[in-house]
Amino acid sequence: MADLQRLIQQLVVPETRQQAYTALVAVGAPAVEPLIAAFEATPTDFGQSQIASALAAIGDDCAVPALKAWARSSQPKTRQSAVIALGAFGRDSQVPEMLRDIARHDPEFEVRLVAIGATGRAAGKEAAKALWIELLNDPSEQAVATAALNISGAFPGDPVVNEAMMATLRRPDVPRAALGWLIMGLGKSGDSRAFEAIAPFLRSADGQQRAHAADALGKLGDPRAVELLMPLRDDRAYAWEEDHGGPKYSVGDVVKQALDAINRQAKPDDPKPRRRWKLF
Repeated sequence: MADLQRLIQQLVVPETRQQAYTALVAVGAPAVEPLIAAFEATPTDFGQSQIASALAAIGDDCAVPALKAWARSSQPKTRQSAVIALGAFGRDSQVPEMLRDIARHDPEFEVRLVAIGATGRAAGKEAAKALWIELLNDPSEQAVATAALNISGAFPGDPVVNEAMMATLRRPDVPRAALGWLIMGLGKSGDSRAFEAIAPFLRSADGQQRAHAADALGKLGDPRAVELLMPLRDDRAYAWEEDHGGPKYSVGDVVKQALDAINRQAKPDDPKPRRRWKLF
Protein backbone atom coordinates (compact mmCIF):
# COMPACT_ATOMS: atom_id res chain seq x y z
CA MET A 1 0.00 0.00 0.00
CA ALA A 2 2.85 2.36 0.83
CA ASP A 3 4.35 1.71 -2.59
CA LEU A 4 1.01 2.51 -4.25
CA GLN A 5 0.73 5.80 -2.40
CA ARG A 6 4.28 6.70 -3.37
CA LEU A 7 3.53 5.96 -7.03
CA ILE A 8 0.34 8.02 -6.92
CA GLN A 9 2.25 10.94 -5.39
CA GLN A 10 4.74 10.65 -8.23
CA LEU A 11 1.95 10.39 -10.81
CA VAL A 12 0.69 13.91 -10.09
CA VAL A 13 4.12 15.49 -10.50
CA PRO A 14 5.11 16.28 -14.11
CA GLU A 15 8.73 15.23 -13.68
CA THR A 16 7.92 11.75 -12.35
CA ARG A 17 4.51 11.03 -13.93
CA GLN A 18 5.58 8.76 -16.78
CA GLN A 19 7.43 6.17 -14.72
CA ALA A 20 4.70 6.21 -12.04
CA TYR A 21 1.96 5.90 -14.67
CA THR A 22 3.62 2.84 -16.21
CA ALA A 23 4.06 1.22 -12.80
CA LEU A 24 0.46 1.88 -11.70
CA VAL A 25 -0.99 0.49 -14.91
CA ALA A 26 1.12 -2.63 -14.38
CA VAL A 27 -0.32 -2.98 -10.85
CA GLY A 28 -3.79 -3.03 -12.37
CA ALA A 29 -7.00 -3.51 -10.38
CA PRO A 30 -5.45 -3.18 -6.87
CA ALA A 31 -4.51 0.40 -7.78
CA VAL A 32 -8.07 1.46 -8.67
CA GLU A 33 -9.47 2.28 -5.21
CA PRO A 34 -6.36 4.20 -4.08
CA LEU A 35 -6.44 6.15 -7.38
CA ILE A 36 -10.11 7.04 -6.90
CA ALA A 37 -9.41 8.29 -3.37
CA ALA A 38 -6.43 10.27 -4.64
CA PHE A 39 -8.46 11.90 -7.42
CA GLU A 40 -10.93 13.29 -4.93
CA ALA A 41 -8.12 14.63 -2.74
CA THR A 42 -5.96 16.03 -5.54
CA PRO A 43 -6.11 19.85 -5.77
CA THR A 44 -4.61 20.25 -9.25
CA ASP A 45 -6.14 19.83 -12.69
CA PHE A 46 -2.95 18.13 -13.87
CA GLY A 47 -3.09 15.60 -11.05
CA GLN A 48 -6.70 14.75 -11.72
CA SER A 49 -6.07 14.33 -15.44
CA GLN A 50 -3.18 11.93 -14.76
CA ILE A 51 -5.17 9.86 -12.30
CA ALA A 52 -8.14 9.62 -14.66
CA SER A 53 -5.81 8.60 -17.46
CA ALA A 54 -4.31 5.84 -15.32
CA LEU A 55 -7.78 4.58 -14.42
CA ALA A 56 -8.69 4.44 -18.10
CA ALA A 57 -5.50 2.57 -18.95
CA ILE A 58 -6.09 0.02 -16.20
CA GLY A 59 -9.61 -0.43 -17.55
CA ASP A 60 -11.19 -1.93 -14.44
CA ASP A 61 -14.97 -1.43 -14.40
CA CYS A 62 -14.83 -0.59 -10.69
CA ALA A 63 -13.67 2.89 -11.75
CA VAL A 64 -16.80 3.61 -13.80
CA PRO A 65 -19.15 4.82 -11.02
CA ALA A 66 -16.58 7.33 -9.81
CA LEU A 67 -15.82 8.52 -13.34
CA LYS A 68 -19.54 9.00 -14.04
CA ALA A 69 -19.90 11.08 -10.88
CA TRP A 70 -16.88 13.22 -11.75
CA ALA A 71 -18.23 13.74 -15.28
CA ARG A 72 -21.14 15.63 -13.64
CA SER A 73 -18.92 17.68 -11.34
CA SER A 74 -19.39 21.44 -11.05
CA GLN A 75 -15.72 21.87 -12.02
CA PRO A 76 -15.13 21.91 -15.81
CA LYS A 77 -11.60 20.49 -15.66
CA THR A 78 -12.77 17.64 -13.43
CA ARG A 79 -15.54 16.86 -15.90
CA GLN A 80 -13.10 17.00 -18.77
CA SER A 81 -10.66 14.53 -17.18
CA ALA A 82 -13.48 12.12 -16.33
CA VAL A 83 -15.07 12.34 -19.77
CA ILE A 84 -11.81 11.53 -21.51
CA ALA A 85 -11.31 8.51 -19.27
CA LEU A 86 -14.88 7.25 -19.79
CA GLY A 87 -14.10 6.77 -23.46
CA ALA A 88 -12.24 3.60 -22.44
CA PHE A 89 -15.38 2.05 -20.90
CA GLY A 90 -17.74 1.66 -23.83
CA ARG A 91 -18.63 -1.86 -22.73
CA ASP A 92 -20.74 -0.25 -20.00
CA SER A 93 -24.03 0.29 -21.86
CA GLN A 94 -24.73 3.58 -20.07
CA VAL A 95 -21.41 5.23 -20.90
CA PRO A 96 -21.90 5.99 -24.63
CA GLU A 97 -25.28 7.63 -24.05
CA MET A 98 -23.93 9.63 -21.14
CA LEU A 99 -21.06 10.86 -23.30
CA ARG A 100 -23.46 11.82 -26.10
CA ASP A 101 -25.52 13.82 -23.63
CA ILE A 102 -22.41 15.63 -22.38
CA ALA A 103 -21.30 16.33 -25.96
CA ARG A 104 -24.65 17.97 -26.65
CA HIS A 105 -25.35 19.81 -23.43
CA ASP A 106 -22.30 20.48 -21.24
CA PRO A 107 -22.04 24.23 -20.54
CA GLU A 108 -18.30 24.25 -21.32
CA PHE A 109 -17.48 23.95 -25.00
CA GLU A 110 -14.12 22.27 -24.37
CA VAL A 111 -15.86 19.52 -22.40
CA ARG A 112 -18.32 19.02 -25.27
CA LEU A 113 -15.42 18.57 -27.67
CA VAL A 114 -13.61 15.96 -25.58
CA ALA A 115 -16.94 14.17 -25.13
CA ILE A 116 -17.21 13.78 -28.91
CA GLY A 117 -13.80 12.12 -29.00
CA ALA A 118 -14.65 9.96 -26.00
CA THR A 119 -17.91 8.89 -27.65
CA GLY A 120 -15.92 7.77 -30.68
CA ARG A 121 -13.68 5.63 -28.50
CA ALA A 122 -16.59 4.20 -26.51
CA ALA A 123 -19.13 3.63 -29.29
CA GLY A 124 -17.20 3.79 -32.55
CA LYS A 125 -16.29 6.33 -35.20
CA GLU A 126 -19.81 6.56 -36.61
CA ALA A 127 -21.12 7.75 -33.25
CA ALA A 128 -18.54 10.54 -33.18
CA LYS A 129 -19.36 11.45 -36.79
CA ALA A 130 -23.03 11.90 -35.93
CA LEU A 131 -22.09 14.31 -33.13
CA TRP A 132 -19.76 16.34 -35.37
CA ILE A 133 -22.58 16.67 -37.90
CA GLU A 134 -24.93 17.84 -35.14
CA LEU A 135 -22.33 20.42 -34.16
CA LEU A 136 -22.37 21.82 -37.70
CA ASN A 137 -25.98 22.85 -36.98
CA ASP A 138 -25.30 24.26 -33.53
CA PRO A 139 -26.42 27.89 -32.97
CA SER A 140 -22.96 28.77 -31.63
CA GLU A 141 -20.51 30.30 -34.12
CA GLN A 142 -17.65 28.68 -32.21
CA ALA A 143 -19.29 25.26 -32.49
CA VAL A 144 -19.90 25.47 -36.23
CA ALA A 145 -16.41 26.76 -36.96
CA THR A 146 -14.79 24.04 -34.81
CA ALA A 147 -16.89 21.32 -36.41
CA ALA A 148 -16.01 22.61 -39.86
CA LEU A 149 -12.32 22.63 -38.95
CA ASN A 150 -12.31 19.06 -37.61
CA ILE A 151 -14.90 17.03 -39.46
CA SER A 152 -13.38 16.88 -42.96
CA GLY A 153 -9.99 15.81 -41.60
CA ALA A 154 -11.52 13.18 -39.33
CA PHE A 155 -13.69 11.70 -42.10
CA PRO A 156 -11.96 12.41 -45.42
CA GLY A 157 -14.08 11.68 -48.46
CA ASP A 158 -17.08 10.56 -46.42
CA PRO A 159 -20.18 11.32 -48.55
CA VAL A 160 -22.42 11.84 -45.51
CA VAL A 161 -19.97 14.35 -44.04
CA ASN A 162 -19.60 16.08 -47.41
CA GLU A 163 -23.37 16.42 -47.71
CA ALA A 164 -23.58 17.86 -44.20
CA MET A 165 -20.85 20.42 -44.95
CA MET A 166 -22.56 21.44 -48.19
CA ALA A 167 -25.87 21.87 -46.39
CA THR A 168 -24.19 24.04 -43.76
CA LEU A 169 -22.43 26.11 -46.40
CA ARG A 170 -25.77 26.85 -48.07
CA ARG A 171 -27.34 28.10 -44.84
CA PRO A 172 -28.07 31.83 -44.99
CA ASP A 173 -27.02 32.17 -41.35
CA VAL A 174 -23.78 30.17 -41.53
CA PRO A 175 -21.23 31.88 -39.25
CA ARG A 176 -18.57 33.79 -41.16
CA ALA A 177 -15.81 32.20 -39.06
CA ALA A 178 -16.86 28.77 -40.35
CA LEU A 179 -16.98 29.59 -44.05
CA GLY A 180 -13.30 29.20 -44.81
CA TRP A 181 -13.06 25.85 -43.02
CA LEU A 182 -16.16 24.52 -44.76
CA ILE A 183 -14.96 25.61 -48.18
CA MET A 184 -11.48 24.19 -47.61
CA GLY A 185 -12.87 20.90 -46.32
CA LEU A 186 -15.09 20.51 -49.36
CA GLY A 187 -12.18 21.35 -51.65
CA LYS A 188 -10.29 18.37 -50.25
CA SER A 189 -13.32 16.07 -50.39
CA GLY A 190 -13.02 14.91 -53.98
CA ASP A 191 -16.82 15.12 -54.18
CA SER A 192 -17.97 16.60 -57.50
CA ARG A 193 -21.16 17.88 -55.82
CA ALA A 194 -19.03 20.36 -53.90
CA PHE A 195 -18.51 22.46 -57.03
CA GLU A 196 -22.04 23.92 -56.86
CA ALA A 197 -21.68 24.70 -53.15
CA ILE A 198 -18.28 26.39 -53.47
CA ALA A 199 -18.57 28.28 -56.77
CA PRO A 200 -20.98 31.03 -55.58
CA PHE A 201 -18.33 32.25 -53.13
CA LEU A 202 -16.18 33.38 -56.06
CA ARG A 203 -18.67 36.26 -56.30
CA SER A 204 -18.43 37.16 -52.60
CA ALA A 205 -17.70 40.77 -51.66
CA ASP A 206 -15.17 39.37 -49.17
CA GLY A 207 -11.74 38.85 -50.73
CA GLN A 208 -10.77 36.04 -48.38
CA GLN A 209 -13.94 34.14 -49.20
CA ARG A 210 -13.17 34.49 -52.91
CA ALA A 211 -9.65 33.21 -52.24
CA HIS A 212 -10.89 30.24 -50.19
CA ALA A 213 -13.32 29.35 -52.96
CA ALA A 214 -10.63 29.59 -55.65
CA ASP A 215 -8.20 27.50 -53.62
CA ALA A 216 -10.85 24.86 -52.93
CA LEU A 217 -11.90 24.64 -56.57
CA GLY A 218 -8.26 24.17 -57.54
CA LYS A 219 -7.94 21.29 -55.10
CA LEU A 220 -11.23 19.84 -56.30
CA GLY A 221 -9.82 19.84 -59.82
CA ASP A 222 -13.18 20.33 -61.53
CA PRO A 223 -12.63 21.80 -65.03
CA ARG A 224 -15.97 23.63 -64.79
CA ALA A 225 -14.21 26.07 -62.47
CA VAL A 226 -11.90 27.39 -65.17
CA GLU A 227 -14.31 29.81 -66.83
CA LEU A 228 -15.30 31.15 -63.39
CA LEU A 229 -11.72 31.59 -62.25
CA MET A 230 -10.24 33.19 -65.36
CA PRO A 231 -11.83 36.65 -64.82
CA LEU A 232 -10.37 36.79 -61.29
CA ARG A 233 -6.72 36.42 -62.27
CA ASP A 234 -6.09 40.14 -61.73
CA ASP A 235 -8.06 40.42 -58.47
CA ARG A 236 -5.71 42.39 -56.21
CA ALA A 237 -7.71 41.99 -53.00
CA TYR A 238 -5.78 40.60 -50.04
CA ALA A 239 -6.16 36.85 -49.52
CA TRP A 240 -3.69 35.79 -46.83
CA GLU A 241 -0.03 35.54 -45.95
CA GLU A 242 2.25 32.77 -44.84
CA ASP A 243 3.30 32.45 -41.22
CA HIS A 244 6.37 34.08 -39.73
CA GLY A 245 6.49 37.02 -42.11
CA GLY A 246 6.18 34.94 -45.28
CA PRO A 247 4.88 36.31 -48.57
CA LYS A 248 1.43 37.85 -48.93
CA TYR A 249 -1.00 36.61 -51.56
CA SER A 250 -3.75 38.38 -53.43
CA VAL A 251 -6.93 36.71 -54.61
CA GLY A 252 -5.45 36.77 -58.11
CA ASP A 253 -2.37 34.89 -56.90
CA VAL A 254 -4.58 32.18 -55.39
CA VAL A 255 -6.68 32.02 -58.56
CA LYS A 256 -3.59 31.45 -60.72
CA GLN A 257 -2.44 28.67 -58.39
CA ALA A 258 -5.90 27.10 -58.58
CA LEU A 259 -5.91 27.23 -62.38
CA ASP A 260 -2.48 25.67 -62.44
CA ALA A 261 -3.68 22.89 -60.11
CA ILE A 262 -6.62 22.13 -62.39
CA ASN A 263 -4.30 22.14 -65.38
CA ARG A 264 -1.97 19.62 -63.71
CA GLN A 265 -4.88 17.30 -62.97
CA ALA A 266 -5.84 17.02 -66.63
CA LYS A 267 -5.21 13.45 -67.80
CA PRO A 268 -3.63 13.18 -71.24
CA ASP A 269 -4.39 9.44 -71.47
CA ASP A 270 -8.11 9.90 -70.71
CA PRO A 271 -10.44 8.37 -73.36
CA LYS A 272 -12.04 11.84 -73.35
CA PRO A 273 -9.05 14.01 -72.56
CA ARG A 274 -9.69 17.27 -70.79
CA ARG A 275 -8.60 20.48 -72.39
CA ARG A 276 -5.39 21.98 -71.02
CA TRP A 277 -5.45 25.71 -70.55
CA LYS A 278 -2.78 28.31 -71.09
CA LEU A 279 -2.88 30.25 -67.87
CA PHE A 280 -0.69 33.28 -68.39
